[in-house]
Amino acid sequence: MKDINKGRLAFTSLLLIFALAVVIVSLFYEPRARLIPLAVGIGILILGLPLLVHEVRPIRLLSILDLNLMDIGKEDQSKESSQQVLGKKVLEIIAWMCGFFIIIFLLGFHIGIIVYAFTFLKIQAETSLPRTCIATVIIWGLTFLLFEVALGFTMFKGLLFGELMPRL
Repeated sequence: MKDINKGRLAFTSLLLIFALAVVIVSLFYEPRARLIPLAVGIGILILGLPLLVHEVRPIRLLSILDLNLMDIGKEDQSKESSQQVLGKKVLEIIAWMCGFFIIIFLLGFHIGIIVYAFTFLKIQAETSLPRTCIATVIIWGLTFLLFEVALGFTMFKGLLFGELMPRL
Protein backbone atom coordinates (compact mmCIF):
# COMPACT_ATOMS: atom_id res chain seq x y z
CA MET A 1 0.00 0.00 0.00
CA LYS A 2 1.33 3.39 -0.97
CA ASP A 3 1.91 6.00 1.73
CA ILE A 4 -0.10 9.14 1.05
CA ASN A 5 2.04 12.27 0.69
CA LYS A 6 -0.14 14.80 2.49
CA GLY A 7 1.70 17.81 1.08
CA ARG A 8 1.19 16.74 -2.53
CA LEU A 9 -2.40 15.75 -1.80
CA ALA A 10 -3.10 19.18 -0.26
CA PHE A 11 -1.41 21.02 -3.14
CA THR A 12 -3.30 19.05 -5.79
CA SER A 13 -6.57 19.57 -3.93
CA LEU A 14 -6.02 23.33 -3.64
CA LEU A 15 -5.07 23.55 -7.31
CA LEU A 16 -8.28 21.76 -8.31
CA ILE A 17 -10.39 23.96 -6.01
CA PHE A 18 -8.81 27.05 -7.60
CA ALA A 19 -9.43 25.68 -11.13
CA LEU A 20 -13.05 24.94 -10.22
CA ALA A 21 -13.44 28.49 -8.89
CA VAL A 22 -12.01 29.88 -12.14
CA VAL A 23 -14.50 27.82 -14.16
CA ILE A 24 -17.45 28.90 -12.02
CA VAL A 25 -16.51 32.60 -12.04
CA SER A 26 -15.83 32.58 -15.78
CA LEU A 27 -19.39 31.42 -16.44
CA PHE A 28 -20.54 34.92 -15.46
CA TYR A 29 -18.24 36.62 -18.02
CA GLU A 30 -19.25 37.72 -21.49
CA PRO A 31 -19.19 34.83 -23.99
CA ARG A 32 -15.93 35.85 -25.67
CA ALA A 33 -14.21 36.75 -22.39
CA ARG A 34 -14.92 33.37 -20.82
CA LEU A 35 -13.22 31.21 -23.46
CA ILE A 36 -9.66 31.28 -22.10
CA PRO A 37 -10.54 30.92 -18.38
CA LEU A 38 -12.90 28.07 -19.22
CA ALA A 39 -10.34 26.31 -21.41
CA VAL A 40 -7.58 26.64 -18.83
CA GLY A 41 -9.81 25.80 -15.85
CA ILE A 42 -11.41 22.79 -17.49
CA GLY A 43 -8.02 21.64 -18.76
CA ILE A 44 -6.57 21.79 -15.26
CA LEU A 45 -9.58 19.91 -13.89
CA ILE A 46 -9.31 17.21 -16.56
CA LEU A 47 -5.57 16.76 -15.98
CA GLY A 48 -5.71 17.25 -12.21
CA LEU A 49 -8.46 14.83 -11.25
CA PRO A 50 -6.48 11.73 -12.27
CA LEU A 51 -3.50 13.18 -10.41
CA LEU A 52 -5.63 13.60 -7.28
CA VAL A 53 -6.84 10.02 -7.58
CA HIS A 54 -3.24 8.92 -8.09
CA GLU A 55 -2.22 10.63 -4.84
CA VAL A 56 -4.69 8.44 -2.94
CA ARG A 57 -4.56 5.32 -5.09
CA PRO A 58 -2.03 4.81 -7.93
CA ILE A 59 -3.37 5.02 -11.47
CA ARG A 60 -2.77 1.96 -13.61
CA LEU A 61 -2.64 4.08 -16.77
CA LEU A 62 0.87 5.27 -15.98
CA SER A 63 2.12 1.71 -15.62
CA ILE A 64 0.26 0.60 -18.75
CA LEU A 65 1.84 3.37 -20.83
CA ASP A 66 5.17 2.81 -19.05
CA LEU A 67 5.31 6.52 -18.21
CA ASN A 68 6.68 6.62 -14.69
CA LEU A 69 7.26 10.35 -14.70
CA MET A 70 8.57 10.39 -11.15
CA ASP A 71 11.58 8.31 -12.19
CA ILE A 72 12.53 10.47 -15.19
CA GLY A 73 16.14 11.46 -15.00
CA LYS A 74 16.94 9.51 -11.83
CA GLU A 75 20.64 9.26 -11.32
CA ASP A 76 22.88 7.57 -8.82
CA GLN A 77 23.32 10.17 -6.08
CA SER A 78 26.24 8.33 -4.51
CA LYS A 79 28.49 9.44 -7.39
CA GLU A 80 27.64 13.12 -7.28
CA SER A 81 26.49 15.46 -4.58
CA SER A 82 22.80 16.25 -4.46
CA GLN A 83 23.48 19.87 -5.49
CA GLN A 84 25.21 18.76 -8.68
CA VAL A 85 22.38 16.37 -9.48
CA LEU A 86 19.81 19.09 -8.85
CA GLY A 87 21.75 21.53 -11.06
CA LYS A 88 21.93 18.97 -13.86
CA LYS A 89 18.19 18.30 -13.65
CA VAL A 90 17.36 22.00 -13.73
CA LEU A 91 19.60 22.56 -16.77
CA GLU A 92 18.07 19.53 -18.44
CA ILE A 93 14.53 20.87 -17.89
CA ILE A 94 15.54 24.31 -19.20
CA ALA A 95 17.11 22.70 -22.28
CA TRP A 96 13.92 20.71 -23.02
CA MET A 97 11.80 23.86 -22.62
CA CYS A 98 14.07 25.95 -24.85
CA GLY A 99 14.06 23.17 -27.43
CA PHE A 100 10.26 23.11 -27.37
CA PHE A 101 10.04 26.87 -27.96
CA ILE A 102 12.58 26.71 -30.80
CA ILE A 103 10.73 23.82 -32.46
CA ILE A 104 7.41 25.68 -32.20
CA PHE A 105 8.94 28.88 -33.56
CA LEU A 106 10.46 27.10 -36.55
CA LEU A 107 7.89 24.37 -37.31
CA GLY A 108 4.71 25.65 -35.68
CA PHE A 109 2.52 24.11 -33.04
CA HIS A 110 1.20 21.09 -34.95
CA ILE A 111 4.55 19.67 -36.01
CA GLY A 112 6.31 21.06 -32.93
CA ILE A 113 4.04 19.23 -30.50
CA ILE A 114 4.50 15.97 -32.40
CA VAL A 115 8.31 16.31 -32.58
CA TYR A 116 8.66 17.41 -28.95
CA ALA A 117 6.31 14.81 -27.47
CA PHE A 118 7.91 12.00 -29.46
CA THR A 119 11.51 12.95 -28.62
CA PHE A 120 10.75 13.68 -24.97
CA LEU A 121 8.94 10.39 -24.43
CA LYS A 122 11.52 8.37 -26.33
CA ILE A 123 14.69 9.99 -24.97
CA GLN A 124 13.81 11.33 -21.53
CA ALA A 125 11.05 8.94 -20.42
CA GLU A 126 12.67 5.99 -22.26
CA THR A 127 9.28 4.70 -23.42
CA SER A 128 8.91 1.94 -25.98
CA LEU A 129 8.32 2.97 -29.59
CA PRO A 130 4.66 1.84 -29.83
CA ARG A 131 3.75 3.55 -26.56
CA THR A 132 5.63 6.68 -27.59
CA CYS A 133 3.71 6.82 -30.87
CA ILE A 134 0.34 6.27 -29.15
CA ALA A 135 1.01 8.92 -26.49
CA THR A 136 2.26 11.39 -29.13
CA VAL A 137 -0.89 10.96 -31.22
CA ILE A 138 -3.07 11.40 -28.11
CA ILE A 139 -1.22 14.57 -27.05
CA TRP A 140 -1.43 16.09 -30.53
CA GLY A 141 -5.07 15.06 -30.96
CA LEU A 142 -6.15 16.60 -27.66
CA THR A 143 -4.28 19.81 -28.45
CA PHE A 144 -5.84 19.99 -31.92
CA LEU A 145 -9.35 19.28 -30.63
CA LEU A 146 -9.10 21.80 -27.82
CA PHE A 147 -7.63 24.74 -29.72
CA GLU A 148 -8.54 24.28 -33.38
CA VAL A 149 -11.94 22.62 -33.06
CA ALA A 150 -13.42 23.62 -29.70
CA LEU A 151 -12.02 27.14 -29.38
CA GLY A 152 -11.61 27.91 -33.08
CA PHE A 153 -8.05 29.24 -32.75
CA THR A 154 -5.68 29.00 -35.67
CA MET A 155 -2.40 27.84 -34.22
CA PHE A 156 0.96 29.36 -35.24
CA LYS A 157 2.26 27.62 -38.38
CA GLY A 158 5.95 28.30 -37.87
CA LEU A 159 8.67 30.40 -39.43
CA LEU A 160 9.62 27.72 -41.96
CA PHE A 161 6.02 27.50 -43.19
CA GLY A 162 5.63 31.18 -43.97
CA GLU A 163 4.35 32.72 -40.78
CA LEU A 164 6.69 35.47 -39.62
CA MET A 165 5.54 36.15 -36.07
CA PRO A 166 3.05 34.45 -33.76
CA ARG A 167 -0.26 36.26 -33.39
CA LEU A 168 -0.80 37.88 -30.02
